Amino acid sequence: MYVGVLTVIPGWAALFQAPSLLLYALAAAAVLHVFVVLHEEHRLSRIFRTEHENYRSRVGRWLPTLEAPG
Repeated sequence: MYVGVLTVIPGWAALFQAPSLLLYALAAAAVLHVFVVLHEEHRLSRIFRTEHENYRSRVGRWLPTLEAPG
């Protein structure tokens, strides 16, 4: 969902020819990154412990990895 939002905002900037929306996209990206790292990941690590560590080792935070499953 976060990646989708951060993709739509630059699209708005292009559609409305509003470079200021690019600054908004950068600010939103920074805020979302801090929220994910400090709140969501911390909470998931506390609740799921080993399972979350295994998940984090296999899945990229913002972009998917290109490894074959298995």
